Amino acid sequence: LTRAVLIKRTNKTTMKKHIILTASLMLCLCHLEAQQVPNVSASLIEKHAQEFSTAGEFRWDRTEHVTYAQFKYQNQFWLAYYDNNEQLVAIARKIGDPRNLPISVGESLEDFRQQQAGGMKLGVIYELIQGGITQYLVILDGEDETYTLMVNSMGGRSTIDKDRKEDSTRKSDRTDLIAKRMRR
Repeated sequence: LTRAVLIKRTNKTTMKKHIILTASLMLCLCHLEAQQVPNVSASLIEKHAQEFSTAGEFRWDRTEHVTYAQFKYQNQFWLAYYDNNEQLVAIARKIGDPRNLPISVGESLEDFRQQQAGGMKLGVIYELIQGGITQYLVILDGEDETYTLMVNSMGGRSTIDKDRKEDSTRKSDRTDLIAKRMRR
C-alpha cells in the first residue's frame, strides 16, 4: 500500500476513536446532568466524572461545608468529599469484609468489643483517607447502644458517636457523619 493510503486509513481510525470517545463522554455527562443534583456545579460534576471515569450510580449531596458524591467504583461503594472550592478533601470506601482491615485496626476493634462484654456486632465500616491519613469509621451495634468509632491505621481509636437505642430512634446516615467531620 502506498503511504498516502496508509495515512488516510490511520486518519479514519483516529477520527472514529475521537467520535466514539466524544459520544461516550456526552452520554456520561447527559446521565450526570439528568440526576437530581442539589446545588452542585456542573464543573464539579465534570471534574468528578474525569477523576472517576469508570464509576457509576452517582448520588450527590451537600452539607454546609462539603459536597459529596456517593458512587460505585471498581465494584465497591465509594464516597468523594469536595470543599467549597471544589477541591477533593477526602475519599472513603466501604469495607465489606472486616478481615480486609489492617491487623492493628482489627485488634483494636476486638479489644473494644471485649471491653463492652463482647456483645457488640460489627456494622458498617468505611476506610477514610483525608490529608494523606487513613482512618476507619466503624459502627458497632450492641444490645442497648450503638457506637461509632474512628480507628487510625495504628489501632488508636476514639468514640465519635454513641446512641442509646431506647433513647433514640434515629439511625444516623454515616455518609453525612463523615461529611460533618470534614469541617474539623
